[in-house]
Amino acid sequence: MEKNILICLEKMGAGGVETFVLTQAMELKRRGFKVYVMSKYGEYVESLQENEIEWIEESFDLRNEFDFNKSLKIYKLLKEKNIGQVHIHQFPCVLSVWCACAIAQIPYVTYLHSGTDAIYNWYEYNYTIYSWQNTFFV
Repeated sequence: MEKNILICLEKMGAGGVETFVLTQAMELKRRGFKVYVMSKYGEYVESLQENEIEWIEESFDLRNEFDFNKSLKIYKLLKEKNIGQVHIHQFPCVLSVWCACAIAQIPYVTYLHSGTDAIYNWYEYNYTIYSWQNTFFV
């Protein structure tokens, strides 16, 4: 497995998901991985940089469709940085990052930062693209 990992999330602010990502990135780096974090700018970007973790600016907007242009951009980055695995945090990232990983045949993990189904149900109700009834998997 390649030792380069891309972590994607909406914004490197100072919330719970962001704290998890910062901790995860630092631990993966400590274990010998080259870690890249892709997100909007937020308070924790400076902490990433202080720990020599490369931050890549990208906006992941909440949409009800796949963003194939962004997927192509991410695909090119995956190849350029020789990424061996991707960690996806937060639903808005899924629609563009998943597609890039599938095309590049790179394994990925998607994290759901919630202890209940309520957050997923909200996405499924408000954004039909997340509904299993509207996918080719059924």
